[in-house]
Amino acid sequence: MEKPKSFFRDQKHLLGLVIFGVIAGWLSIIIYNSSISLYSQAESSITQMQIKRDGIAAMMAAARYRSTLLLQMYIQQDIFERDEINSKLNQQANRFVKGKQIFEGAQRSQSEIAAFNDILKLVVINQPIQEKAAELLMANDMQSAGRVLFNEALPNQVLIIEKFEALLDLMEKDSRSDLQKLSGLLSETHDSVFLLIGLVVFSVIFAFVIIMNRSRKRERELQHEVSLRTKELQVAHNRTRSLIENASDGIVTIDSNQLIVMFNPSAEVMFQYFAEEVLNKPLSKLLPETLGAGHNQHVEEFRYEAAQARMMDARSEVSGRRKNGSLFPAEISISKSVINGEMFFTAFVRDITERREAEAEIHRLAMYDSLTGLQNRHNFEARLDESIVYQQRFPEQVFGLLLLDLDLFKQVNDSYGHPVGDELLRIVARLLRENVREVDDVGRLGGDEFAILLKGLPDRNEAKVVARKLIETLSEPHQIENYSLTIGASIGITFCSKSCADASTLFRQADKMLYEAKNAGRNTFRIFSSEDNAAHLTGRS
Repeated sequence: MEKPKSFFRDQKHLLGLVIFGVIAGWLSIIIYNSSISLYSQAESSITQMQIKRDGIAAMMAAARYRSTLLLQMYIQQDIFERDEINSKLNQQANRFVKGKQIFEGAQRSQSEIAAFNDILKLVVINQPIQEKAAELLMANDMQSAGRVLFNEALPNQVLIIEKFEALLDLMEKDSRSDLQKLSGLLSETHDSVFLLIGLVVFSVIFAFVIIMNRSRKRERELQHEVSLRTKELQVAHNRTRSLIENASDGIVTIDSNQLIVMFNPSAEVMFQYFAEEVLNKPLSKLLPETLGAGHNQHVEEFRYEAAQARMMDARSEVSGRRKNGSLFPAEISISKSVINGEMFFTAFVRDITERREAEAEIHRLAMYDSLTGLQNRHNFEARLDESIVYQQRFPEQVFGLLLLDLDLFKQVNDSYGHPVGDELLRIVARLLRENVREVDDVGRLGGDEFAILLKGLPDRNEAKVVARKLIETLSEPHQIENYSLTIGASIGITFCSKSCADASTLFRQADKMLYEAKNAGRNTFRIFSSEDNAAHLTGRS
C-alpha cells in the first residue's frame, strides 16, 4: 500500500504554507508597526501638550505676579520698597521670556500659533504701559500712576490672562481631537487584527496578544492621566472657590434676569445679609431705591460690546444698601461671562467707608485747628480773601476783621500746665463761636491768638458790640478741673468797605490795633481809622 504523502512533503502545500506564512508575517509586522506608531504618536502628543502647558503656566504666573507687584508698588509708601518691587518686575519679565521659549520649542498647530501671536501683540502693547506705571510710582506720582495702572495696565493684563486661558482651552480641544483620531486608527488596527485571525490563527493570536497587552497598558496610563487631570481640575476649582470665599472684596454675581446667583462671605459682611437671604433675589435688594431704574438701564446697556468695553475699564462709585437700610459708599468693577449660552454679570464690590472717613479727616486736619476745631490760619486767610473779592463786587457790603489775643494766658500755662491751658483754649473757642453769627468765620492763628471775620455788618458799631460782648464773656471765671481761672482779651479791629486793602494789609491794621489795645491796659479793644493809617505810614506815634 502506498503511504499517504506528508503535508509538508507536498511541494505545492509547502509552497502555499510558505506564502501563507510570509503574508501572515508581513501583515503581522505591518499591524504591529502600526500599533507602535499609534502609541508613539499618542505619547508624543501628550508630551508636547505638557511642554506647552508648562510654558503657558510660566507666562501666566509671570503675568499675574507682575499685576500683584504693580499693586504692591501702588500701595507701598516706602520708595526703597518700591525699588525692590521694581526689580522683581524685571525678574518676572525674564520668567515670561523663558516660558515663551518653552512654548515656542514645542510642536504647535496653526491655530495655536495664531492665538499665541495675538497674545504676544497684547503683551508688547501692555509692557510699556506697565513700565510707565512703574516709572510714575517710582517718581511718587500716585495720581497719574493710579490712572495708568487701573485704567490701562491691569485691565490689559486681565485680558492677556483670559486669552492665555482661551489658548489652553484651544490646546485641550486640539489634544482631544488628536486622541480621537488616534483612537479611530487604533480601532482600524483592531479590525485588521480580527481579519488576520481569519487567515492565520496562530499569527493573529500572537499579534492580538501583543497589541491588547500594549493597549491595556496604555489605557491604564490614559486612565491614570485622566484621573490626574480630573484631580488638577478639582484642585483648581477648589482654589478658585477659596479665592472667592476669602477675597476681601465682596463678589456678587447675577444672571440675565438680574437675580443674585453668587454672594461670597465678604459680601455677607458688607451688606449684612446671609447668602441664603439674597440668592435668587433681585439685585435691587442691595441698592438704594433711587438707583433701581438706573441699574436696570446699565444692565441693558452692558449687553452691547461698546458699553462692555467702557465699563470694564473703569471702577465706579455707587451707594450700597445694608440689611438695616443704611447706605455706604462702595467702589465696584463689573465683568461679564457666558456659561452654557447664558450671560452672567459679576460685580467686585469694595466698601470705601474708611477711605471716605480718612479723606474727610485729612481735609479737616488741613483746614481746621486740631485742638479747638476752629479754622486754621490757612483756611481763615482763604475765607478772608474770598470776602475781599466779594466786597469788591458788592462795595456796599462791609465786613470787619477782629484779631483777639488772650490776656494772662501765659501765666495760666506756666502755673497750671499745658493740659489746663489746652482746655482753656477749647473753652475760648466754644465761647467765640457762641457769641458770633453762623455766617461769621472764627479761626485760631496760633498760640492764644484768634481771628474773627464779621460779614455783612449793617454798620461799624456792630463790631464794637461784638468786641465788648467777647471781652465780657472771656473775662468771666472759667472752671477747669478744680481751678477757677480768670483771663482777659485784647482786640484789634479793622474794616473792609469801599476801598478795601488786601488781606496782609488788613492783618497789619488789626494787629497794630491789637498792640495798642494791650498798651492801653489790656481787656479792651481798638479800631483802626484812616488817621491811624496816616500815622503808621509817616512813622508818627
